[in-house]
Amino acid sequence: SRCTGPGVATRGARANWMGGQAMQAEAATSMATVQAATPRRQGQPHRVWRALLPTLLAALPGSSMAASIALRLRANGASWSDTGEGCSVGSWEELGQKVQGLGHPTLDAEGWWLADEEGLNVSSWDALTALPAEHSRLFSVVPAGKLFQWGPRPVGERFALNLESREGVEIETVAQSPKVFLLHNLFNEEEADWLIERAGNRTGENALAASGIGFRTTGSRELGSTRTSASAFDADSDMAQLLIRRCFEALRIPFSMGMADGLQILRYEEGQAYISHRDWFTVGIAGDDVNFDSENGGSNRYATVFLYLSPPPSGGWTVFPKGTLEGGVEDSMFVSTGRNKTALEEAMKVAESHFKPGWEVDLTQECYSRLAVKPVRLGAALFYHQDPMTGRLLPEAEHGACPSMTGTKWGANLWIWNKARHLSNPKGVTSSAPEACKVELVNSEAEAVDVQYSMDNGLAWNHFTTIETRKTFGATSYYGHSWRFMRSGGGEALGTWTVPEDVRSVRFTSSPEKGEEL
Repeated sequence: SRCTGPGVATRGARANWMGGQAMQAEAATSMATVQAATPRRQGQPHRVWRALLPTLLAALPGSSMAASIALRLRANGASWSDTGEGCSVGSWEELGQKVQGLGHPTLDAEGWWLADEEGLNVSSWDALTALPAEHSRLFSVVPAGKLFQWGPRPVGERFALNLESREGVEIETVAQSPKVFLLHNLFNEEEADWLIERAGNRTGENALAASGIGFRTTGSRELGSTRTSASAFDADSDMAQLLIRRCFEALRIPFSMGMADGLQILRYEEGQAYISHRDWFTVGIAGDDVNFDSENGGSNRYATVFLYLSPPPSGGWTVFPKGTLEGGVEDSMFVSTGRNKTALEEAMKVAESHFKPGWEVDLTQECYSRLAVKPVRLGAALFYHQDPMTGRLLPEAEHGACPSMTGTKWGANLWIWNKARHLSNPKGVTSSAPEACKVELVNSEAEAVDVQYSMDNGLAWNHFTTIETRKTFGATSYYGHSWRFMRSGGGEALGTWTVPEDVRSVRFTSSPEKGEEL
């Protein structure tokens, strides 16, 4: 039969299996491409033999076993309750024709990949046929160049999220528009306390300071009167790296530090808040130097993971004013539906006595009358900012940090981008957009090399990409950024370069030669 739509939802534990192929995460410019391995799992030996048995039997002379596979297809990020017709295919090429028959404009016969029910990559016929017999045959079809996105399940239903980095993690649907999920047991008390203590003790440029707004993450901050928290970024500590990688794994996105802003540690003291806003950047805000149009090849924030490190005694919710309440959602320790009139009246009394008439009072009204996630200790929220098939930026992902009514709230958020993010101007230039410099990174070695970048004069280095031998890699950078080549596997530094001032194009090589201005 012909595949015509998304597949029927199924529920059940997924057996461990061996498979998965490499996938690409495109860089922020046409010159740069970040290659990373798709998450995969190791199967137990008896499961591997069980998976291979049908193939071996089919190869025997006179075998009557059918060579085709019955499966169901649905769009990336589609609701698990969506229905559709299944199909039967006998080759990867035939599957490509069925995918194209789905009729989605972003899909063609070759520009796609499959994700199974756990979001793991299945990108070849061998990987598909090697799946154990009990493995679900419901797959998400992900357009080439796009990232996997979790699809909503029935509200309140938890299901296990199998991670190599941590056991016992569960994901739970809160809303479908925007897509909001709870991530249970994503981190522990030791990790939360460590982040809070480090943020509170840091000094100098890395110390907690008034939270900024805008698209720069280094240099002097652009402040706004409607964001009153304090924050500090941590991208270099072992703990931050551990949690950042875990978040990537939970979202089934191949890890690349170039696709994250770092972990932002936030402190909201009593009365502090952040007006409802969007995490993604408006297309054109940075002029022609930065392409934020994720629907047309650009890079922008794709998802937010917010960790509730230490909630306040009251308040401090995360509100989604454009969120749609799903059937079955009720007030709980994790979620507020905005239906509790008594809670609204009490919150408004506190707000009107604490604040002057203005945005804080309006935000409090919004917080206690609309869908909101409550800051439970060691809880986490996940929400998406882009359409999973087209990359369209979603206005409904607007959200706000409700005032902490009593006490202090500590949190941490990670912004994950759909591609390598722009690198902000380290000097905090006050013009409408920083002056970009096109950088060519040349590996002149006889082996692959790792490339790292720093935006703080070499205090912290982040992995950018790996360049194969005798290859060139392109990126967009800015004055004052540093780049260095490292022997793969954590070896010695081969060369370190800094982007000079008033240069629009430069070439850096792995050999100890001076960078060349183009």
